[in-house]
Amino acid sequence: MITMKNKWIPAAFPLLAGLMAFSPASALEEQITEQSFAAEGISEYQRTVTASGADLSEEAETQLQLIADNLDLWAGDREFTSTYQYAVTDLDQNGRLEILVSTCQGTGLFTYSSYYEVNEALDGLNACEQDLEEGASEADLMYSAVPVYCDTEEDIYFYVFDDMIRNGYAELYENKRAISLSDGVIRNQFLAYRTTLSQDSTPVITCTDADGADISEETYDSIGDIVFADLEKRTASLSWQSPENGIESLDSTSLLELLTDSCCGFQIF
Repeated sequence: MITMKNKWIPAAFPLLAGLMAFSPASALEEQITEQSFAAEGISEYQRTVTASGADLSEEAETQLQLIADNLDLWAGDREFTSTYQYAVTDLDQNGRLEILVSTCQGTGLFTYSSYYEVNEALDGLNACEQDLEEGASEADLMYSAVPVYCDTEEDIYFYVFDDMIRNGYAELYENKRAISLSDGVIRNQFLAYRTTLSQDSTPVITCTDADGADISEETYDSIGDIVFADLEKRTASLSWQSPENGIESLDSTSLLELLTDSCCGFQIF
């Protein structure tokens, strides 16, 4: 295991019917956005579809207002100075929305995220726990599209994200993991790891599966299809929002519009 700057590296259910929207992520790296679209084959047309004219259910509008009213809870931590991004989702497809808050720090690409879910009474937000050890590596969430594997029997949705961190120019550590939400807990299932070490400007790449066995890069890239071969594969779009002057700068109307746009942009198709 390698520990660096709080990053740990081990050895057809749409949210709201009729909404068709995409909003490209604007941070982490443009590289990540382009890779995520290319990997899932999302067209330029699809990338620019907007939610204008789409009608939200009354319950969704109520939940979005609740999220807006609790801004101080989910946007109040300013431990980091880098740009924060926000996305409204329904990861577990239980009808109760979440607000995801994520920031990427420095050239090492260290990501820190928080998750809040509307409670069952629909009158407050609950912070979601993560099953990671303190200081463990967190997934790079700020993709615009990721594969999702649907376990319809257990009603669990596995979203496959990448995580990458750099240690100078010569070391790059990556992993693929499945993120799922159930019973208010964010669970991380590590699927595979890729390490790139440059020696005399020549990169040496090694890949292993979750058990440490050597695998090819091709297998690494398709590990989700292998691990979740028995599940239905779909694509999830996420609409990350990042106000230029910070989310606290928005008035109540603009904040609600931002949250609504993000909600409309979350789709599983």
